[in-house]
Amino acid sequence: MIELERHIEILLLSNDCVIVPDFGGFMAHHVDARYDGRDNMFLPPLRTIGFNPQLTMNDSLLALSYVEADRKSTRLN
Repeated sequence: MIELERHIEILLLSNDCVIVPDFGGFMAHHVDARYDGRDNMFLPPLRTIGFNPQLTMNDSLLALSYVEADRKSTRLN
């Protein structure tokens, strides 16, 4: 089974927030593309990741990810 951080990483690819119950939530923030006039460069859009320790309510997203990964590994064996 894959580790907790890998589950969080995969979930953040398609979700803006992943909550680890009784710990906190990881949040993805979208940053638009922009032009940097100082360096004469266009910068691509990106996502930054933040952490909020006040987001502790279980939304089951992480648990469902573990269940799905376990189900897939059981089918392979």
